[in-house]
Formats: sequence, structure tokens, C-alpha cells
Amino acid sequence: MTGSPRVLAEGPRRDPVPARPWTRLSALGVGLAALLLLSLVGYLVLVSPLEQARYQKVLYDGFRPLLGDSTAPVSALTADGEPVRPGDPVALLRIPSLGVDEVVVFGTTSSQLKRGPGLRRDAAFPGTVGSTVLLGRQSAYGGPFGAVETLAPGSPVLLTTGSGEWRYEVTGLRRAGSAREVVAPGTAVLTLVTTTGPPLLPRAVVYVDARLVGEPGPAVARGAALGSLPASEDVMGSDPSGMPNLLLWCLVILAASLGLTWAAMRWGPRQAWVVGVPLLAALLVGLHTSVAAVLPNLM
Repeated sequence: MTGSPRVLAEGPRRDPVPARPWTRLSALGVGLAALLLLSLVGYLVLVSPLEQARYQKVLYDGFRPLLGDSTAPVSALTADGEPVRPGDPVALLRIPSLGVDEVVVFGTTSSQLKRGPGLRRDAAFPGTVGSTVLLGRQSAYGGPFGAVETLAPGSPVLLTTGSGEWRYEVTGLRRAGSAREVVAPGTAVLTLVTTTGPPLLPRAVVYVDARLVGEPGPAVARGAALGSLPASEDVMGSDPSGMPNLLLWCLVILAASLGLTWAAMRWGPRQAWVVGVPLLAALLVGLHTSVAAVLPNLM
């Protein structure tokens, strides 16, 4: 009929089915996990190098006067006869061909390698008879050993301790599982240990061997007996002692999140975010610092 409205046949209208509570919680959990993972990567890539640079400045400012006064450690004992504390500076490391200029600390846990390369406590002191072993991170916290696998034979590696400057020359590169050259009695060798692979995704451990040029000093006291180190100080070691701090940070962030939720309901979302974003950012840095302490020490 002309002028009459056309009536389209439509099926019954259905209201959208609300998502089930467990579905919402699962989606929220996945989103939160992804956010935490991304923020951890951002911390390791962007923030951790700044922390390591600050550590290095503090260590160098404290170690330089000891070198000038001839009171820097020449063994695992200080000039006063006290054991060198883990994390304290023991040497300066320079690798001219790579532009590496770092303060070496005593110990090789994840927390200690945040500061810079670490001397294994059961290894020989630099410049003395025996095998000196330095561990260093590949990518996080400035990645001081990120390019050591590119060192060519003959490349110099310089170490300065309280007994002077010692020059080593690279002899070769080894992979995990490869046999190393036998250390002859009365000689001094150096091994730089790190990982290879994409940043933050280590695939294999690599060892760069070097030999001391000139006569080494006599054997001195070590910080630990050979082979007696805990697993946290070994290659790719993780430090479980950091778990309580990690759990504490998780609880603090949970409490802060609940507080911000209450604030958003009371004050409004905009005001809560203005206060909450800086607070959560600071708390995430603390959380990721604790996470890094339990991750493998060569990352």
C-alpha cells in the first residue's frame, strides 16, 4: 500500500550476555601480568643502567683514595687484616678495545653484580699466582661484559689493585663445557665470564681467557676455599635470600592498589591517578630491584 511504512522482519532482540566474574578476573590477571612484565623489561633496559652508573661513581669515589694511600686490598684481607666485605671494591678494570672502565667488586651474587663486575671469592686475586675469575652482566645494569666475546687474541685487559697495575692479554674464547688450558704452576691467568644471546635472554655462558704479561705476585689469601661458594655466587646463580624482600614489595604494591581503588571511589578517578601514578612507579622500581636480585646473575 502506497505511503505505508515497511515493516522489516527482525528476530527477537537479545541482551548481551554479561561476562562471568571468573572471566573478568582472568582477563584482569593476564593484563596485570603483562603490565608487570613490560615494566620489568623497561626497568632492566632503561633504569638499571642508571642505577649501575650511580653505584660505580660511589665505588670509584671510595676506592680511589685507597689506591692513593696504598691501603687498597691486595688480597681478600684489608690493610687492617679484616676480611673484605662482599660488594666492596677490590680493583679497577679497563678493556681499552671495548671502552670498558669499571670498578670490580668482591663477590658474584645477583645483588653484587648490579654494582659492576665481580671477583669470585674463591679465585686468585688479580695479579697473583693462580686463576682470577671475573663475572659480569651481559645486558642488565649497563651490561659491562656485553661485548667481551668479541675480544680478539692479544687484546689487553688491565686490572689495577693495591699492588699495582697488571696487564693480561686475551688468549681465546671458550663456550660452556669446553676444556680450558691447564694453568701451569707459578703462572697467573684471568677469565672473564658472561653470557651470549639476545639482551635479557641469555643462551649460553662464554669464557674469555687471558694470560698475565710479566711476573705475577705470590699467592695471597682468598675469600673462600676453592669450590666452596654457594650456588648464588656461581655462574648463572640466583640468590633466594631476596625472596622475602620480593614478597614484601608485592604486599606493599597490593596495599597501595587497594588504597588507590578506595581513593578513586572517594575522590574520583582523576584525582586518584594524579596521586597514584608516581607512587606506583616508585613502588614498581623497588619491586623490580628485588626481582633482579633473584634473577640469574649474568643477565
